[in-house]
Amino acid sequence: MSDEPQPEPMYQPEAFRPLAAHIVEAARQPVLGGKSPRPGIDLGPHLDALAALMADVAEWYEVARDDWEARNVAPPNRDLERNLDPDEPEPGFDYGDAEPTDWAAFFDAFYGRADGNPGRNRQTHQRTDTKPWLPQPPPVPPLYPVVVALERWWKAKVGDKHGQRFSPRFGRDFFDKDRPYDLRYSNPPARLLWLIAERLDLHYTPENLSDLHKQVLRHRANAARKS
Repeated sequence: MSDEPQPEPMYQPEAFRPLAAHIVEAARQPVLGGKSPRPGIDLGPHLDALAALMADVAEWYEVARDDWEARNVAPPNRDLERNLDPDEPEPGFDYGDAEPTDWAAFFDAFYGRADGNPGRNRQTHQRTDTKPWLPQPPPVPPLYPVVVALERWWKAKVGDKHGQRFSPRFGRDFFDKDRPYDLRYSNPPARLLWLIAERLDLHYTPENLSDLHKQVLRHRANAARKS
């Protein structure tokens, strides 16, 4: 092993203990939505491990988010004036006058066609609160390594106790854009995923996560086929 000092982690588990305790309490609650409530699961014995997990995934998410944003730079606005920063000083020379450019034609040539869906988040209709939405919601792919880490942690710490394998279910029949989503309709793995994702970025919604585990499985299968 190298004798060089290792960099300090970005986050410490102690900072996540309150959230870990909240997740433990949330996972313990019965699951609504069926003919009768189904039991939750006790994650209390794993409180410290849960806090350590969250410190790790917070760092991995931040790295993945930075990488995604570097690869998916937001295009300029078709309205040229909206690309200008009003706080920037006026340039000393207008190069556009020396070599005029048809901005509309330039935009159509280079930005008129969408690149498909690079993972931008378009589902903003459902929240567990009434916070305002962002014009551009946070991207979903940076959550992929978070899901993988949660799945591995769940298998190692929880296993298949009470039939609770890591398969998040959000009770999508109870989504209603006119009122906050009730987390009690989600199973314990979904509650774990949601409460951590919400800590990573408050603007994720349960809709973003309801199919996320399946997206990760498809992404993993596609990567395996290409390797």
